[in-house]
Amino acid sequence: MEVPGSTRIEALALEPRPSARRRRVVINSNFTYGIYTAQQPAWLAAAAQACGEVGVDFVVSRHHADGGDFSAYALSDRPLYDELREAAVVVSRFSGVLLEAMALDTPVVYFNPHGERVAPYREPNG
Repeated sequence: MEVPGSTRIEALALEPRPSARRRRVVINSNFTYGIYTAQQPAWLAAAAQACGEVGVDFVVSRHHADGGDFSAYALSDRPLYDELREAAVVVSRFSGVLLEAMALDTPVVYFNPHGERVAPYREPNG
């Protein structure tokens, strides 16, 4: 496999795969830099509720700049890539974590109930 444009993602894609994964979901909370931050509490609650409804354990991976109240959730204290390597599924919104998880052959769910849109690039070829 060759992943052009990101040596970090290419290195992840070339790693040996784990023999087994945990039956656990990693919910990646990344509402930073003032973008859709008001949506974070409802987004996180909905992702956690979905895990509960199907009876799957989860842990929340929190971006270091992510604000909010996480007291109701189990927060990961492990490095993100360790979580991605062992997760059964990763749930995230707009984030590079989606690509990193896919490079590790970890299934992803792009969860966007609030209709987030990313502004088009001003110079798509530049």
